[in-house]
Amino acid sequence: MKKFRIYEHPQKGLEAVKLGFSWPAFFFGILWMVFKSLWKYAGIWFVLYILMALMESHLKSGDIETGLTATYDIMLMIFYLIVMLIPAFIGNSWVEKKLQNQGYVLLKEVTASNPKQALADLSAQQDQD
Repeated sequence: MKKFRIYEHPQKGLEAVKLGFSWPAFFFGILWMVFKSLWKYAGIWFVLYILMALMESHLKSGDIETGLTATYDIMLMIFYLIVMLIPAFIGNSWVEKKLQNQGYVLLKEVTASNPKQALADLSAQQDQD
């Protein structure tokens, strides 16, 4: 089971945001950011990927000493991993901040297997009250 924070907007309704690590953000990166309308972060990550591609092409061009190429390759791989891990670990908090800036208010934290179930559980709890 996963923990979700449920946010409510007076006109837009309810949104559930998972707490913790985001596998979709890890695997899909910029596409996930665009899907979640995190435009600022998608732009930053686009620039980072362009810079990494330029560094990689510079390494492959042979302008660097052969002895240092392996070191630079390892550093570039570590940088790629870090760029993939940052959204995975804090991407959901970016979504929460976006919702709060749009006027959403935190209602409750619930445990459920997926976002739809979290919203359904909240609705069921409200009906009982």
